[in-house]
Amino acid sequence: MSLNFSKRALLASSILLGSAIPSMALDADAFAQQLIKTFAKSGSVMEVGTASLDGNNVTLSSVKFKAPEQDFPVGDILFTGVTETGDGGYEAATATMDDIDATTRDLRFQLNGIEITNIKIPAGENMASVTDMFLYERFKTGPLTATVKNVEVFKFSGSDFTVDIADPSEMDFTGSVDGIAIDLSLVDDRRARQTIESMGYDVLTGDMKMAGAWEVEAGRINMPEMALTLNDVGRLNTSLDISGYTMEFLQELQTLQSEMIGKENDPKAQQAMGLATMGLMQQLTFNSLAFRFDDASLTGKVLEFAGKQQGISGEQMAQAAKGLLPFVLGRLGIPALQQQISEAANIYLDDPKNIEIKAAPEAPVPFGQIAGSAMGDPRSLAELLNVQVTANQ
Repeated sequence: MSLNFSKRALLASSILLGSAIPSMALDADAFAQQLIKTFAKSGSVMEVGTASLDGNNVTLSSVKFKAPEQDFPVGDILFTGVTETGDGGYEAATATMDDIDATTRDLRFQLNGIEITNIKIPAGENMASVTDMFLYERFKTGPLTATVKNVEVFKFSGSDFTVDIADPSEMDFTGSVDGIAIDLSLVDDRRARQTIESMGYDVLTGDMKMAGAWEVEAGRINMPEMALTLNDVGRLNTSLDISGYTMEFLQELQTLQSEMIGKENDPKAQQAMGLATMGLMQQLTFNSLAFRFDDASLTGKVLEFAGKQQGISGEQMAQAAKGLLPFVLGRLGIPALQQQISEAANIYLDDPKNIEIKAAPEAPVPFGQIAGSAMGDPRSLAELLNVQVTANQ
């Protein structure tokens, strides 16, 4: 009876141990090598000192990315909740890394609180589909500080970028950088310093926002928002819409980047890379591009400062600018566009609210055609791209 019980216990133990083998088979070194291969697809050379395993957590130590001029040390990265996908790939719940504190010449760069969530590391060697790319749902950081000569010339309180990867055929992405502060006290040029002090812009504060989507099969990237807002200055937003950014395009770009590894200081290789990139860019088509500035007192301050130099008021300076503008625009040699700019500028200078320059052709234009027009007759670009200038709309 006891012997039979022992046999059954041994059999049960064997079954339990056998079922546990997949979770115990996680190999930290294999995980590290697959991650290195994944970054290599985009031309990034990643090095890992050691890889260690603790349950389903993997720690990569002494990580750095190699660059032609100088290596960029990252330190240790902890991946939690690591699992194999069954095809040689991996998934991880989070990745956190050491705070970065690097110094190059006079610049000290510090970045804290780096965390990436819901990470997917593909198994494939090439990028045949979106699932072959390094993907994540969220990348966020704490504060960043860039210091020059003991002055914090640039800093922000935190950043947050998200990607919706639920549907691999279309990915939406958003991002923000909050608590931006730019210290202009180290500007050396005397006239620039005088202008900055006169307008009260010793330190600029604000934030950045971005939002867009990538339609993978069509290769369309539409980014309606890439905006920098500076308090008491204004908001500058850039919107971009292009097509042709397909997986095939990325594959060719990947090949070019791989071929350039180790040739960064070879002039002939760089020239060949430039020509190949120009050829690759011809696969892209231009849908639209716009720059819009919403004023928050910058224009008035500029007019006041410029007028003061001439001994007149800001309002008088605005009228003087309106009178001078047609003569300046005459150099363009594009009458229709000159008229648009002049009318928009007059409206804006009378009541500074917003001004926008937008290029939106009726049908997409290949980048190759744009390059050809730029080299042949740059003035034809305004008509080719249907450039429009408007104010206070």
